[in-house]
Amino acid sequence: MQTVAPGTREKWLDMLHEHAAAFERETTALRPEIQPMFFGGASAPGAEGGSINSDAELAGAVERVHKIALANNNAVVRLLRCLHTAQ
Repeated sequence: MQTVAPGTREKWLDMLHEHAAAFERETTALRPEIQPMFFGGASAPGAEGGSINSDAELAGAVERVHKIALANNNAVVRLLRCLHTAQ
């Protein structure tokens, strides 16, 4: 992203921040509902604020969000399987 024009990069990062904030809100709302069943005593991953100043930091942030999304998805799939099996 460092090679993208500064104005375009800022717009792209603004959009990314908006999507990340929406993801955080949705995860914050979902996690308490599924945590007792699938995450045990684990605490919810916290937001790592701060600015992203390099492509490497951007890649790291994307990787962290991806891992959280996968964990949430896996928990929801397990929940749906449990509900289906209980019927």
